[in-house]
Amino acid sequence: MAKAKPAATAPIPQHNEITVPLNKLVLSAANVRNIYDPKSISDFAESIAAKGLLQNLILRPAGDADGVGLYEIHAGGRRFRALQLLLKQGRIAPDFPVRAIVETAGVAADVSLTENTERENLHPLDEFKAFKAMKDDGMSDAAIAATYRVTPTVVKQRLRLVSASPKLLDAYGRDKLDLDQLMAFCIIDDHKRQDTLFKAISNGTMNGAAWAIKRALTENTIALSDRRVKFVGLKAYEAANGTVLRDMFDTKDSGYIEDVDTLTRLVDAKLATERAALLAAGWKWVDAALDVDYAAKQSLGRITGSSAPLTKKEEKRLEKIAARLEELDRMSEDDADETDDGLQEEFEALDAEAEAIRKKPAVFTTEEMARSGVLLSISPSGELLVQPGFVKPEDEEKAATPEATATSDDETEDDNAPKPIAERLVQDLTSYRTVAMRDAMSKDFRVAFVTTLHTMVLSHFYHASYDSCMQLSIQHNFAANAPGLDTWKTTVALDERNEAWRAKLPKDRTKLWAALWDMDDAEKHGLFAHCAAMSVNAVQTSRRDVKRNRDQVAHALGLSMVAAGWQPSGDMYLSRVSKPHIIAAVEEALGEDKAHLISDMKKEGMVREAERLLTGTGWLPEVLRTVDPATLLPDVDEADDGEAEGEEALPEFLTEADGDTETAVAA
Repeated sequence: MAKAKPAATAPIPQHNEITVPLNKLVLSAANVRNIYDPKSISDFAESIAAKGLLQNLILRPAGDADGVGLYEIHAGGRRFRALQLLLKQGRIAPDFPVRAIVETAGVAADVSLTENTERENLHPLDEFKAFKAMKDDGMSDAAIAATYRVTPTVVKQRLRLVSASPKLLDAYGRDKLDLDQLMAFCIIDDHKRQDTLFKAISNGTMNGAAWAIKRALTENTIALSDRRVKFVGLKAYEAANGTVLRDMFDTKDSGYIEDVDTLTRLVDAKLATERAALLAAGWKWVDAALDVDYAAKQSLGRITGSSAPLTKKEEKRLEKIAARLEELDRMSEDDADETDDGLQEEFEALDAEAEAIRKKPAVFTTEEMARSGVLLSISPSGELLVQPGFVKPEDEEKAATPEATATSDDETEDDNAPKPIAERLVQDLTSYRTVAMRDAMSKDFRVAFVTTLHTMVLSHFYHASYDSCMQLSIQHNFAANAPGLDTWKTTVALDERNEAWRAKLPKDRTKLWAALWDMDDAEKHGLFAHCAAMSVNAVQTSRRDVKRNRDQVAHALGLSMVAAGWQPSGDMYLSRVSKPHIIAAVEEALGEDKAHLISDMKKEGMVREAERLLTGTGWLPEVLRTVDPATLLPDVDEADDGEAEGEEALPEFLTEADGDTETAVAA
């Protein structure tokens, strides 16, 4: 059987390459590219200056009487404009020889379109490899950057990408990985870890998003933004031979601490140094830790010290600030409709400066320091947080007893004076007085209110409720060891309000009664509300009546834990519950699809991703939600007969406690 002849094909066009002086070239109106970026032309000119013209222009003879010897450019407009720029800069001559191909057949626009559309850009991986080849040939980052008109940082980034695992580069070249994913993998240099993680992503056992890759590769590190790093200082950490994992693709110059043990040692050492300095200054004790134990803090008394006197320089500065603030006030009143933003900023800055001068650290006497201590911790911003003047219960000053202050009977008593009446009679008489006082107070709200307030203030601010004749039992501390509670923004605001009230009260508690009567009603009401608030304990309890009242009070206050600043972070919630709880939280807040994305993750990764997903959603665990108590079903007290007569008790598996549900079902 005869072989089939190959189909006839048209001959491949042949083109003659010539050299044409630059001043003999003109742009053709048929060139399809008419939009040019000036910066692109400038960069192209620099490239030609460095490497020469690497690609021919496509020309046609001009063909008219006036165009003898001229050529129209049908493809290569950018190259021509770049050459013109070099000519304008005096870097080439007008007759600079330009390589070209003369095309006499075909439609001009078609030639231009073909030349522009059939050119394929380099794959980024090819560019990365080209950078590496130049680097291997001895070119510096700066030289490569100058050649390609990019910054040295871009060169470093591309060289980092090409250093990834060969498997990753192959996947990127075949579009199995995108650039963001490749950059995330390149946060580390370990090819084995890169390949292991890529395999997990390829098998579908791990989320392949760039953020998930980065977190998986940095799970045993600490971010440079962590307060411990700020407290110690990055220079001190690196001086201790600590290593930093840099993310060169992050514009914020972020990175991660790799030697966690080294960082922990430096934090402990710096806290110990600060503690030793405070003890040497005369404080009785200093508790130093990353966080303050909030419950322990609430059980302590407090000495506020005295206001530090202002220096003459500070007094003069305050006078100048006050004068300028008055001037700014007048200026704003004159132009109330068009207040200058600059004036407002100046006013706020001066006001803040004056407040900082007035709020100098308190001064404590040697005696006060000898019976009180300091709570030392690290603030969320990484600053040393020094809270002085706390007093332990055993160091509280007790009120002097009458026996200790009275003059000896042997020195003052007249032999003919009557002896004290019997103690039993005194008790009987004061019993009558107690009933009479109760009767009178029950008819006088003002005295009842101030007496109660007096007792509450004694208990909270002076730890001396024993000085009151009222039998009120008020506690202002509660069981609390939640991480970060002491520096939570709502806690800080409450503490600041507490200290503001403390500053208004007399240091001598025997003068408190008179001070309360001197307050106006608004101040009394505010102080009463604060003291009442400081006795609230909404920590979970098994007592149903207390839980019911907790919900009633929260509803009456219109309490919003979201507005208060609570977030379902890892420390606050997610890392402390099971994976099903985390998945349920995401599903409730964002739907089943989002919950499915994290369902196969390991616990640590699930916590981090759930925290990211839940941020800003306003989701709260059920125990933190404020509900209308009227909508709740009434609780049945275990001591009451909750079952109707003749009604059978529920089966045991339906009465299991919440915490034992899984066990009960499994059984």
